[in-house]
This record gives sequence, C-alpha cells and structure tokens, in this order.
Amino acid sequence: MSRIPVLVMDADERQALAACRALGRAGYEIGVAGSRDRSLAGHSRFAARHHVLPDPRTRTDVYEERLADIVRGRGYRVLLPCLDETFARAERITLPARI
Repeated sequence: MSRIPVLVMDADERQALAACRALGRAGYEIGVAGSRDRSLAGHSRFAARHHVLPDPRTRTDVYEERLADIVRGRGYRVLLPCLDETFARAERITLPARI
C-alpha cells in the first residue's frame, strides 16, 4: 500500500509542526509549504519535502498559481491549511486534492 501524500501548509506555525508529526507517525507522506526557505515544520523528520510559496496575504494570484503547480506536480491528495488566509487561497483554486 502506498502512502497518501499530504501537503501541510503554513509551515512556520506550531500547528503545522504538530500536524506534520501526527500525520507522519500515522504513515502519511508529508510535504510542507511556507513562505520562507527554512520553516519550523520543515525541520520535522517526517517532512519529506519543503516548498516555498509567496505570502498568501500579499501576492494572492501568484500564491494560488504556485500552489496549484506544486499540488499537481507532486500529486498531493490532501491539503492541510493551518491559517485562515491559506485556507481561503486554497479554496479558490481547482485542485485534484481535497481540503
């Protein structure tokens, strides 16, 4: 059985780190996304990949386009936004994943 790929967003938030750890322990394949090259959740041993996205509050069109490219390119099946801003942006685009 293959592991389900999950993208945990807002990688600098503590709740993203907690989600990364919990989902990783449960056997999911974890990618994290945040607005900086280095992030809190990106340091988790369960984070297989780290993606850098623009700030969702300032560059919304670029953010949505980049997020869609990452999800399609890596085949993420589940998105887990940790902040309202990223949930609103992820909700606006058509993705092959569920939010």
